Amino acid sequence: MQEIADAVRARHGVDPLGSATLRARFEQALAEIPEPVEAAGDPARVAWLDAIAGRLRVGETRFYRDGPQLEALARAVLDRALGAGRCRVLSAGCSTGEEAFTVAMMLADLAPKDAEWDVSGIDVRAASIEHARRARYPASTSASLPPRLRRFLVDRGDSVEIAPAVARRVRFNLGDLLTTPVVGPYDAILCRNVLIYLEEEAAVRVVARLARALTREGALLVARAEVPIVRRVPGLVATTPSTDVVLFQQAAMGLPSSAKMRAVPVMNEEPSPPSRVRLVVRPGDRAADIAARGQALFGRGAAIVEITIVGRWDDARAAETAPALRRLAAAARALGGRLQPSDDATARVLAAL
Repeated sequence: MQEIADAVRARHGVDPLGSATLRARFEQALAEIPEPVEAAGDPARVAWLDAIAGRLRVGETRFYRDGPQLEALARAVLDRALGAGRCRVLSAGCSTGEEAFTVAMMLADLAPKDAEWDVSGIDVRAASIEHARRARYPASTSASLPPRLRRFLVDRGDSVEIAPAVARRVRFNLGDLLTTPVVGPYDAILCRNVLIYLEEEAAVRVVARLARALTREGALLVARAEVPIVRRVPGLVATTPSTDVVLFQQAAMGLPSSAKMRAVPVMNEEPSPPSRVRLVVRPGDRAADIAARGQALFGRGAAIVEITIVGRWDDARAAETAPALRRLAAAARALGGRLQPSDDATARVLAAL
């Protein structure tokens, strides 16, 4: 189970054993989703890892969730983009589609007749994407929508259907935010209650990827609890178009002057690694940090991680680090990669672990 957990963590940035709740979901997913016989790196096995990861996240959503956030986004970004003639929005981690369709209804309500607009949704769970594509929901779910948006629903008795004029402008795609290309540019990206499931490094990488898919004046909207994560991402500024609502934009851009601006420290994200990258391990490194750094490299596409061990290693330190290196080797195998010592000295240390 540890090897599978390491592979999921390396590919998706979420630790299946990180809490009692995640562990329970992980164990249930392993029991319910048959493990393929294909070797590590095979598409069938990668798809299986994706399915396991998808079961770790709750995916709770509803129409018009956190409405004040959406209204602030509409006033600050969507109105302006529609006025310019075109607006594109992405719902990242769209679950069963309620968020994407809510934004689509808002755009339909705001858009001039000649404006072009569309909404995309992406989620790692195949069942959620299939549900979203049906565009049909229990009738009771419409109660959370303001009256002006309910006109975009078609009453089917015990269910409601998204009006065809709105539904045809919304597309849903299966994918993971760490690995699937995000093809922009988008005027607005919503990524709410997704980052909280990821380890910090993975969450920062996701935000950086989404930020690169924004238009020059585009904005990223996250849940309130996720704002501190985004503040650590390079090249973004926080804007507060209304009380308790925070949007993030590229540092060189900004919302209208009525929005209060607050800068975020700029740090450069590491470039994507080549197929062969080097991981330097020192005697003072914590075992968990060694495993996390190596797994992150594999998760970002490295096929081979060369390990260089420097410094003097006593028996106690080597024994402490051995589990981390074994976990790293397991993650490498699960993702079709491998570890390779960079020199004879490193090979001797690894062989002794």
